[in-house]
Amino acid sequence: MLSMNLETLMGHLAIFFGVLGSWGLYKQARMIWSSKSAESVSGVWVILFLAMFTAFLIYGTQRGSFPMKFQGWLRVLFSLPVTIGFFKFGNRNWKHVLLLCMCAVFLSGMSVAMFSPTLFTAFSLLGVWSSFVQAYTIRKNRSRGKVAVELQVIYLLAILCWFVYASVRMDIPLLIVSVGFTLSYTSTILMWVRYPKSSPST
Repeated sequence: MLSMNLETLMGHLAIFFGVLGSWGLYKQARMIWSSKSAESVSGVWVILFLAMFTAFLIYGTQRGSFPMKFQGWLRVLFSLPVTIGFFKFGNRNWKHVLLLCMCAVFLSGMSVAMFSPTLFTAFSLLGVWSSFVQAYTIRKNRSRGKVAVELQVIYLLAILCWFVYASVRMDIPLLIVSVGFTLSYTSTILMWVRYPKSSPST
């Protein structure tokens, strides 16, 4: 009974942070579109996060997890303007287009239930890696650019809820991913604090 209550509580908290994360994605999209710039926003991060949220939605639907389905729909909806903004104003190239197409192909493989947990874990770990790429992009540019730190903080709080939720449900793929994202979001926040000033071109 206690574990069920904890699962429900963490599910509701994850939904709450999902809503806040969508606000953070809205703010990120607004920063890109209002300035017509995606400076320091990693294209790999943008594309893989859209793919990861889509995988999250598919996996959550298959697992019968309302919090995962809800967050998946919400994050996909709010990730699209960020992705489109990056392709319109960012430093895109043919590799970004190729990555987007490859993600679409592999996401279609999640329709086969036996492959779904493996593909969900793979997309999520790619999302973890891309989150580290975002931290590296800020460090390389020595500028936080148009990266919204609010989004990273909300994601960090959300992933801590997902960690507890996954622990209670004994969902190993979600548990592994939660640990990875805790480290990657923390890295991005630290880089954002370390390089507070935008480059002169912004």
